[in-house]
Amino acid sequence: MAVGKVVKDMITDSAIVEAKFGVGTTSGTAIGQWHIDQISINGDTISTTSNNNLILFPDNTGKVGVNTSSPEYELTVEGDFGVDNLKMDGNTLSTTNTNGDLTLSPNGTGSVVIDSVSIRNNYITTNASNADLSLRTNGSGNVVVQAHILPTANATYDLGSTTKRFANIYTSDLNLTNEKGSWTIQEGKDDLFIINNKTGKKFKFNLTAVD
Repeated sequence: MAVGKVVKDMITDSAIVEAKFGVGTTSGTAIGQWHIDQISINGDTISTTSNNNLILFPDNTGKVGVNTSSPEYELTVEGDFGVDNLKMDGNTLSTTNTNGDLTLSPNGTGSVVIDSVSIRNNYITTNASNADLSLRTNGSGNVVVQAHILPTANATYDLGSTTKRFANIYTSDLNLTNEKGSWTIQEGKDDLFIINNKTGKKFKFNLTAVD
């Protein structure tokens, strides 16, 4: 154990502080706070003493590691880490605020790109030309929407195809409209009706029971 004085005017000012420190031993008493140029080391906190940036400069490998001595990237963190209200843990990015939103916001007209899909201005598009965009659930789950589903153009796009048909369509009244007519098929308790939306006339289907 060595006992001496640390002259701080060699670092920041002319004050002289009594200090004890250990060399090659863990029994030395640590100095409460160090000031090196504009860097302050106080306990487990490293900070600047002014409004300057705090820069971590890597060695000749060009990489900085946190909790690792062999960083793979420019900044490698072993274990989870948090940034403000965000937490990164393995493959999971989450907010630390209860019920908080997770927002990915590009700069200007840029897009949020996830694999081969881009999200921008309320649009989800594929980056590959003419590629399908699939919405899938895990197992027997459903795709649930809480709004109207509308095409971007009238009488242009199909629901299903000649080779990929829906098994059943569950609907209330069925409205059929094209450039010639406009009809609504309406259910009654014991009958089916069809209404001409242009004339307002209502007709009843003649239904015959089949054993």
